[in-house]
Amino acid sequence: MISSRTRFYNEGDERRCGRNNLEEVKGEVVQIAKKFCQRNPAVLELGCGRGALKDAFANYAGVDISLYILKRYFKGKNVVQADMQDLPIRDSSVDFVFSVAAIEHVPNPEKVFCEVDRVLKKGGMAYLAPAWFCKPWAAEGLPIRQYSELNLWNRIRKFLIPMRDHIIWQGLMTIPKRILTEIGTILVKRPLPFKYKKLKPDLEQYFCSDSDAFTSMDPHMAILYYHSRGYGIINCNSFIGRILYKHKPVIVQKGGSEDEKRFMEDVRVEKGLS
Repeated sequence: MISSRTRFYNEGDERRCGRNNLEEVKGEVVQIAKKFCQRNPAVLELGCGRGALKDAFANYAGVDISLYILKRYFKGKNVVQADMQDLPIRDSSVDFVFSVAAIEHVPNPEKVFCEVDRVLKKGGMAYLAPAWFCKPWAAEGLPIRQYSELNLWNRIRKFLIPMRDHIIWQGLMTIPKRILTEIGTILVKRPLPFKYKKLKPDLEQYFCSDSDAFTSMDPHMAILYYHSRGYGIINCNSFIGRILYKHKPVIVQKGGSEDEKRFMEDVRVEKGLS
């Protein structure tokens, strides 16, 4: 039986399947792979959508839930229709996994993170860039709908969106939770579960970006999830950095603490900090 999620992404509305241009991401993804992976790495993209990054690597494979979009944009490429929560990929067979604006569209992102761990080789890299902190009001189209269309309660919610999206409000809502979580990781030394907030996506129509998101995720929790499993956190290796982490990719290496230190030192040199 086809799930409502699979049906939603196979209805032919290409807005639901990602952007067709990600040049600002492509450079960083290629740089990370070149720096840490062997020559011609085996690369896997999760939620490859319209294929904005399909030509970035020679040894590329993509996974997406939309057979419609794969047939339309990936002629001759190594792609497969699959749910990234259950990858049809062998254990320890991939050098580099990346995903851009896709993981927020699955019901259980922890299953995705677990699958990333399973398919990565020792020393393999993952570049994870979902839309962090998706908003519950996106599914109702509140950012784009007119006040005249809304009842009183939703008018109030729409009016408050700019305040709730402000960096000060976001900091007040997230930083105390992050500090408490960090303290918990010190007291309980074991692999951490990935905690996230479930949303109610609209799978009947597409209002706007992330109106079809299943989860709201904090990148801090993703960092701690992998850190507690012995991964090197390539682009954030300090307590303050983790506490203040914003809407950036989480880049991790399986058992890569030494490369983590080398990467951060290179960044310091490039910025003239050492």
